[in-house]
Amino acid sequence: MALPTIITVKGTYLKLDGTPETGSITFTSKVYVLYSEDEFSVVPSSKTAILDENGSFELELPASNDPDWTPVGWRYTVVTKVSGDYSVFQTVIPYNAPGGEVFMNDLLPVTSGGSGLYAAYSHTHMGFVTEDDVTEIVEASVGAVVEDAVADALVGELVNYAPISHTHAASAIVSGTIAIARLPIGVGSNQVAAGDHTHNYDAVYAPLIHNHNGVYAVVNHNHDATYSPLGHNHDTLYAPINHNHAGVYAPVSHNHAISDVTGLQVALNGLQPAGSYLVAADIANLATTSALTSGLALKLDKAGGEIVDSTITVRKGDNSSGIRMRSSGGAVDFDKMNGDIIVGSFAGPGFSGTQTNIQRWRNDGTTFVGKTSFSASAYGEEQVIDAGSGEARIGAKNGLGNLRFCGYTATNTSPASGTWTLNDLVLDTLGRLWRCSVAGTPGTWVTVDKTAIGLSNVDNTADTAKPVSTAQQTALNLKANIASPTFTGTVGGITKSMVGLANVDNTADTAKPVSTAQQTALDLKANLASPTFTGTVAGITKSMVGLANVDNTADSAKPISALQAVANAANVRASDHNYGGWTFDPAMVQGNGLVVTSGLTYVIRLRIMSALVTNLHFHITTPGATLTSGQCFATLHDDSGVLLAASAVTSDLSGSGTNGWLTGGLKTHPLVAAQVTTPGNWYKIRFWFNGTTGPTFSRALSSSSAILNAGLSAPNFRYATADTGVTTLASAPGTIGTQTGDSIARWAAVS
Repeated sequence: MALPTIITVKGTYLKLDGTPETGSITFTSKVYVLYSEDEFSVVPSSKTAILDENGSFELELPASNDPDWTPVGWRYTVVTKVSGDYSVFQTVIPYNAPGGEVFMNDLLPVTSGGSGLYAAYSHTHMGFVTEDDVTEIVEASVGAVVEDAVADALVGELVNYAPISHTHAASAIVSGTIAIARLPIGVGSNQVAAGDHTHNYDAVYAPLIHNHNGVYAVVNHNHDATYSPLGHNHDTLYAPINHNHAGVYAPVSHNHAISDVTGLQVALNGLQPAGSYLVAADIANLATTSALTSGLALKLDKAGGEIVDSTITVRKGDNSSGIRMRSSGGAVDFDKMNGDIIVGSFAGPGFSGTQTNIQRWRNDGTTFVGKTSFSASAYGEEQVIDAGSGEARIGAKNGLGNLRFCGYTATNTSPASGTWTLNDLVLDTLGRLWRCSVAGTPGTWVTVDKTAIGLSNVDNTADTAKPVSTAQQTALNLKANIASPTFTGTVGGITKSMVGLANVDNTADTAKPVSTAQQTALDLKANLASPTFTGTVAGITKSMVGLANVDNTADSAKPISALQAVANAANVRASDHNYGGWTFDPAMVQGNGLVVTSGLTYVIRLRIMSALVTNLHFHITTPGATLTSGQCFATLHDDSGVLLAASAVTSDLSGSGTNGWLTGGLKTHPLVAAQVTTPGNWYKIRFWFNGTTGPTFSRALSSSSAILNAGLSAPNFRYATADTGVTTLASAPGTIGTQTGDSIARWAAVS
């Protein structure tokens, strides 16, 4: 057995800001669809999808134009409930949709009229509700029958909607000629302009041709009131460019008289006139300095042979050919006899006493003599460099002997000839220094080497070539390499920050806590034990959960299995009698069931297989007697006992007409309004009478409540009694009260 081609309908609903919408989409079929090759049919039913967190849905639905099924081209009624708003339209699901999928936006009805947001003047609202459709539409969207009061209110709202075909006068929207009939939601007519209009900018914008006289100057302007003209002068502050200072300053070239300078004459008094000099003839006969004026600082002592001023004395040297000069505390001798130059200090005045701090240069150019003391009669304690003898001598002092450096030998050994004194020093051709340890000819010599100076263990290596000593190597052996060091013992002084691990905690791997990032990742995982998933779970097949043979069909769309077909072939269904549901096959009726108590409500529970209920059915074997008018009714409730709607009731059944309880036979009691039901769900019929004698209904074999309601408990009894003292329809509770099991299985049906 086949079903019409199954098509997957998909869609996504978003708000204007891009966030997902919430709500549901319901597809309802209202016709029986028959398979052309056998007796199978698909009964009217509904399927609802709830929008997920992305505003999306998917539904698998039979195609409505499958050529193998009749009728072809029937329509689904679609109810969308999005963000609390309802919309209803009818559509066909094509059997040949590419890939077996069709998107919701391909099914939506196309409205005529203008573009995007606005309708044309003359337009229609395709598929809008009419008064007859209100109750059915609302019931389909909420899955329950609405009460009469709700339906009446909805019908009353129709005054707010235009007929399907209508027009709009321009004057009814905005004065003037406009090109649209409807403004955007939330936008008033004072926020959009009329179709043909202009903008008068006087109140906000300046005219196209305008000036800024109040703020800006014109292009051609001057600043007479604030600024001077280009050609002007500053007579009160500045002098003209060509001017002089005759009244304040002297000319550039000018002279001053001596009297013009204060004190100048006093400063000149007693001074030698410019260009006037003292010559030898002027002083030839002067015997003493007394002959000079007392104001002169320079004195010439002809008898003593000195020229003296206050700070320096010039006189002849110790030898008649020498010259001696001194300042306070010092003297310089120039000895003409041998040309020596001596610099030093005399202890006493007049170049007397011991001369100290001597430096002496000899005229022969061969020696330099330095002395710590010097007198006219002795030149001892000298330090001499004698180019002639090739020696450098350090003079004896304080009982110490001379030390002489005597040059170098022409051999690589010590001197082999000559007379030498103690401590004479000689270099050989190898650069070794020899010292005379015993004076004589040629004397005894020793090498001045590292041993002689106490450095026998010193090696002659450059600093850059020195090897690592034993002690150094021992010390280095206790150090670690900078590159890839290997330490022993406990390393101290190094912190985790130094090695770039400042944020690392000293915890063992087995004791490490769950980090924030790890917890965030774990929060996105499902528990192994009793996991709860969100969104769409992928990668799991029905075979993995032991359901390899299960087909993905809704309960309402499940086909009849082969075994069911065999069983059904032997069973009679309510649909075989054109009923949407019944309590049992009427062929099982075995007697009469009295309705004994006036005002007591009787409850029958039955499964309804149709999507719409219009009538309730009973069979009366014995009519009632003297029934109270307006106090005999039957009502339809959901399985929880709640009245489906105020219209889910019959008219008064106390009469004697075809459908009244004062006559017998099969009864068809129309409801005030048809009620939408969910095929396969349980519902309850409640009825009661008031009067002398109640009617007798057809029933199955009488038994006890224990067997008729076996395995059930209130409020799920199949046969029960409930509220008492019920008379008029208004006195009946909207919800069935506490139920008590009944022992009579009365027959009832719906259509």
